[in-house]
Amino acid sequence: MSRVTGFLESRLLTYTIVFLMLLVMGVLLTKNAREDSATADESIHILSGYESWHGVFTVNPEHPPLGKQIDAIPLQYIKPVLPEDRTFTNAINDFYYDAWAETKSYAWNWLYNTAGNNPDRIVTAARMVVVFVTLIFGWVLFLVSQKWYGGAAGLMAVFLFVFSPMLLTHGHLANTDLWIAFGFFGSIFSFAWYLEKPDLSRMIMAAIVFAMTLLLKFSAVLLLPVLTLVWLGKYCTSGKGKAYRWKPFFGTTLVFLIVSLFFIWADYGFPQNVAPHINLNTDKAHLEQSLRLMAPLLEHLPFPVYLKGLIMTVSSSFSDRRAYVLGHFYDGGVWYYFPLAFLVKEPLALLILLSAGIMSWCLWKKKLEFRDWLLMIPVGFYLLVSLLSRLNIGIRHLLPIYPFVFIFISYFVSEFFARLKKSSKNALLSSCLILSFLLAWYLYANISVYPSYMSYFNELVGGPRGGVRVLADSNIDWGQDTKRLASWIKEQNIQEPIRMEYFWSDEVQPRYYGINFVPLKKNDPSQEGWIAIGVTALQRPEFSWLKRYQPVKIIGNSVYVYRRERRNNPMRIEWQ
Repeated sequence: MSRVTGFLESRLLTYTIVFLMLLVMGVLLTKNAREDSATADESIHILSGYESWHGVFTVNPEHPPLGKQIDAIPLQYIKPVLPEDRTFTNAINDFYYDAWAETKSYAWNWLYNTAGNNPDRIVTAARMVVVFVTLIFGWVLFLVSQKWYGGAAGLMAVFLFVFSPMLLTHGHLANTDLWIAFGFFGSIFSFAWYLEKPDLSRMIMAAIVFAMTLLLKFSAVLLLPVLTLVWLGKYCTSGKGKAYRWKPFFGTTLVFLIVSLFFIWADYGFPQNVAPHINLNTDKAHLEQSLRLMAPLLEHLPFPVYLKGLIMTVSSSFSDRRAYVLGHFYDGGVWYYFPLAFLVKEPLALLILLSAGIMSWCLWKKKLEFRDWLLMIPVGFYLLVSLLSRLNIGIRHLLPIYPFVFIFISYFVSEFFARLKKSSKNALLSSCLILSFLLAWYLYANISVYPSYMSYFNELVGGPRGGVRVLADSNIDWGQDTKRLASWIKEQNIQEPIRMEYFWSDEVQPRYYGINFVPLKKNDPSQEGWIAIGVTALQRPEFSWLKRYQPVKIIGNSVYVYRRERRNNPMRIEWQ
């Protein structure tokens, strides 16, 4: 009886600690959900989710609708006004046209320039859904870690999750990045749950999770080869049992395919149509190139909007979109972008634990177990694909590997201390002190950058202020500080118009928050007065002349404010 009581007390204590950590995370996420201004893509994603509830799926087809629909659930009660815009309507109804520019303009005006809409209420409501999902994600991560490696490992995994600058950055934004991370993780471990005990009910459950993940982000198609490799791993580690041979594999694949097609069909409103016939006699310049090439096939396939988004996403991944790396802009990015981003954007304490875990794992492992495959395959495959991708615009695209990294580190730590049981007390004490120091350092990384988690860079590059010499874009500056800039201007009682370059948001957003501004001119060092510029724009050649001066204020590590006045001197003209 005492053993049972002790077990229950221990379990209650573990669950209480997990609950408290997730509660802290919820408070931090909620605070930033309310205080961050809408980032570059959020207005489009929220609009797309809201429109899809009204049967319109042509807004923002580059992302499937499910995550955006869930984010937009609160909007069914807020009921924001949708203004008429013939240009926008015509653009989204042209199947072979990429209406990104028209959609972005309409979305910003919908939020900030439509009578009756409260943009802060709309954005915060959508974000709170993401906050709730993030906390569920953390709980699921704990349950999986605990199941595989024990309660201590579960606590470690949740600690790394809760205080990760990466998760605190994207765990409250109404974008698709958090959704795909959760879906990717859920798909792999629900599939592993099925492989533990293959039966029809578990297969259907894993197939449903997989199908829903395909409706969160198009990068979920990477699950197809990943799950195939996971099956192979189970086959190799199970004595090549009959349940894991190719015949059952093809049967499972067929079930997954049928369930996925049904869910996609259902989420898009059971469409009966195919893509319209392309008219090449019109102005070809407006046609999206990849869609035009695929037109003969699209005209005969179901789910045209889903396939359109998938084609556009694949095309974008191999495009020549400009990327900023190590002080230079590259068309199409560089192969080492994501390894570099992980190296400088993650706390050094986590990198040390990860490196120690990999080295120890190589020494310990004489034979791979299925659990090892579960952690190796998703991370390895995802990193390999990232090296090939030319879409280098933010480490957020690596978010799906993070839960696997957290679990791996928690496994390493629990295994390390299990092996230390037979060692001396001094070795155990020293190891506890080192681990405590690393966890405290990891926590300090969180505290040091609060509340500007997006701008976190580690000590290797000098923190957030030095990080911009390595990376920019959504790694540090994504339009999240417009409201903070407006508050600072009001505090300083600045009445004159400021010159501003903040291309993440349309001009209606800063004007809504009371920022009186005129556009900052390119390549014109003669401009005077107050100047505010996003740190990404500051790296561009046409604004680099500002780097010669010291900013008066740096807001959220992403907006640099300058004050430039002409000083008369008989011999020369100086600038402050």
